[in-house]
Amino acid sequence: AREEAASRAAAAEAKGVEQKQADERELAGVRVKLESEELKCGRLEGELEAARKAAREAEAAAEERVKRTLESVTSKANLMERRRLLLVREMEQSVENLMGRIKEKDDEINALRDIVMRGGQERVTLQGHLSRVLDAAGRGRFVFLDPNSVVKPPS
Repeated sequence: AREEAASRAAAAEAKGVEQKQADERELAGVRVKLESEELKCGRLEGELEAARKAAREAEAAAEERVKRTLESVTSKANLMERRRLLLVREMEQSVENLMGRIKEKDDEINALRDIVMRGGQERVTLQGHLSRVLDAAGRGRFVFLDPNSVVKPPS
């Protein structure tokens, strides 16, 4: 019985040694997996940092593009405003020139109107003189006319 107990104890010890070796092998496998996962994690952290850096650079580039676009738009708006002001000034000058021409034409029209009225008055005066001369000639008399006299038109 002692031998059997010793044999059982030896078998149990051998089984314990085998179990320990199996556990050590499993532990070594887990350590290898852990190291592999740590390497993957390190690579992923590197990739994440690179992605963050790329995102920061892209954001900075986008901000610079927005800034340049805003400057360009502002510059174009300022240029358009200057062009508009120049156009307004040109239009104001054109209007002033046209108003001056209209005034000149009004003055010409008034001068022509005065000439026409004087011509009409002279015509009336000459008709009056002619009428007096014809009346006098019809009676056989001579009439001396004052060239400065003005005959009123018949009412």
